[in-house]
Amino acid sequence: MIAVYIHNDIAQLKTKLLAGKIDHYVVHLRIEGLKMRIFKYRAFHQWAKSEGLSDSALKDAINEIKQGLFDANLGGGLYKKRIARKGRGKSGGYRTIIAFKKNNRSIFMYGYAKNERDNISDKEELIYKKLAGYYLEITESKLNLLIKNGELFEVT
Repeated sequence: MIAVYIHNDIAQLKTKLLAGKIDHYVVHLRIEGLKMRIFKYRAFHQWAKSEGLSDSALKDAINEIKQGLFDANLGGGLYKKRIARKGRGKSGGYRTIIAFKKNNRSIFMYGYAKNERDNISDKEELIYKKLAGYYLEITESKLNLLIKNGELFEVT
């Protein structure tokens, strides 16, 4: 006969197992609050710094994307997202192109002020989609190498 115990105390389950009171047990771990890592591509990092765009504003943008609040899903993990400019709001603010993979990582690829241009070209969109595919699928060790080499900057 197999008895199933659902219990949060692993030590108590182990004691019952060793005492022969149960044949085996299965531990199911629920991982909550996985932290999504957020990065800036080198050129975006320099641009954001020159515009005074804070890491806090970038984190807020990612949290909004997680909730489904974005301007366009361009496909291939690439999103367009407006970010407010101090004193002007989102309509007069910045446009960002972001590689985004839920519960994994996001990379701010490109940014521009709304008054500088309307949109990226089809050719640029294709290039950013290819980069998004690469950055969203690379291993953690490769990602850490890109950070070390200054290609990516982690948002803190």
